[in-house]
Amino acid sequence: MSIRLAVLQRTNSVVVTCSMCRCGEVLCHLRTQDHPNCQALASRLHRRRVDCIDGESYELFEQQRPFWVRAIRLAETLKEAASNELSGNHEPSASDLRSALVLVKKSDGGYRMFIDFSDLNARTVKNAYPEANMDMILDRLRNARFISTIDLKAAFLQVRLNKESRKYTDFAVLGSGLWQFLRMPYGISNSPSTFSRLVDALFGPAYDPHVFTYLDDVIVVTETFADHLKWLKFALSRLVDAGLQINREKCHFCRPRVLYLGF
Repeated sequence: MSIRLAVLQRTNSVVVTCSMCRCGEVLCHLRTQDHPNCQALASRLHRRRVDCIDGESYELFEQQRPFWVRAIRLAETLKEAASNELSGNHEPSASDLRSALVLVKKSDGGYRMFIDFSDLNARTVKNAYPEANMDMILDRLRNARFISTIDLKAAFLQVRLNKESRKYTDFAVLGSGLWQFLRMPYGISNSPSTFSRLVDALFGPAYDPHVFTYLDDVIVVTETFADHLKWLKFALSRLVDAGLQINREKCHFCRPRVLYLGF
């Protein structure tokens, strides 16, 4: 099921074309990857810690032992493991804790590597920080005529893990040994709330109703195009100063409507 965030019934094509050009100028001026004053707010605010429930022991269960995979999938796994090491997402480990590795086939025929953290999550102290509510977001969009959504690239992986917590994220790759995450992985129960805390520190209530967050998106909404450029530039500047990277291919700028899937 898809949900439409906002709809503009009639749109002047000339205005939209002009809007996209002006938005392009803002983006060229603010290139997150190359900004010289980039400060890693994710590192300053959060080094995520995985806390186990008091009295619980974390042991190696039968289903967590290494399992055999077909040769073609093993090759894909080794390839992605090497890519993640180069990206600084994980490193070799000597821990005796281990979660199961799962391969999911992508639309292009390749495989994406996921880790099954279900056993770890059962032993993790849950973070009570509230996540964004879609009903409240829809209420903010009543009078919106221009909408931009800024997608944060590999959002959770932009948050570094506390050094003492890395051992809990171990997984095995046959032929490549044990690995542990350096950055907050997908699948950890507290990852969404931790990331919500991070982006809320950047875009708090003071910036409502023009700039707010939902999952790994920063959303900018305004009634006028002039205001939209102002708030869009502000949002991008905040991300630059925080050292957070965006995924340009998944961003939408100055749109009359935006669709979100899976809600």
